[in-house]
Amino acid sequence: MANGIAEDTQKSYISRFNGAVAKFIAYEKGEDVTVKQRRSPVKNSQSSPVSLQNTLVKTFELPIPLRDELTVIIGNLPRDLTKDEARRISTIIESFAVSQPAND
Repeated sequence: MANGIAEDTQKSYISRFNGAVAKFIAYEKGEDVTVKQRRSPVKNSQSSPVSLQNTLVKTFELPIPLRDELTVIIGNLPRDLTKDEARRISTIIESFAVSQPAND
């Protein structure tokens, strides 16, 4: 487990990222990009306690000034965000970072 991320999870994120980049490049080149159709959600006639609880969670958007003229907005963050949840989010975001070349 590197950086607290299970190897299978890391492989999954890398695969998703590489797939997204490949599709974006194909799109930019004007090539046909096929996207799998998502299945429609199963309709539940009764609301479960979990789904009711999820609708009651208060959330907010967090604007983060990242670079000159670039602000990243992270949305749907729960107002009662725990340190473990914040660490999990930061680990996922960190997995998308690219290495910065050394300035000589």
